[in-house]
Amino acid sequence: MQGNMQQPGYDNYGAAAIEDPQNMMTEGDPAADELDPEFLTEIETYLKECMENNELSIDMSDTLIKDHGAKMVAAAASLCDQLQELRLQQCGITDEGAIELFNELTCLSQL
Repeated sequence: MQGNMQQPGYDNYGAAAIEDPQNMMTEGDPAADELDPEFLTEIETYLKECMENNELSIDMSDTLIKDHGAKMVAAAASLCDQLQELRLQQCGITDEGAIELFNELTCLSQL
């Protein structure tokens, strides 16, 4: 299943979150860092499919996964031996999530 994960509806995050997720981040607000449990399940399901199918690409672009989602992506991607491409534009990932991705993905020579 290559391609983009189905995007969360506007009802969950509002049009502004989809158009500019970076501006939706509120530093120091723990509620702003939490993701909806149903949304986390969707991310997990997509990543499991990617792992099971040993996908060449994981595309989470324009999906507000934030740092928690980035950690999930990093864990899953590190188990995809054939992974060549990881797309994470406009995901609301901060330095913390980027560092986690970097630390997990250094083992993938094809990425």
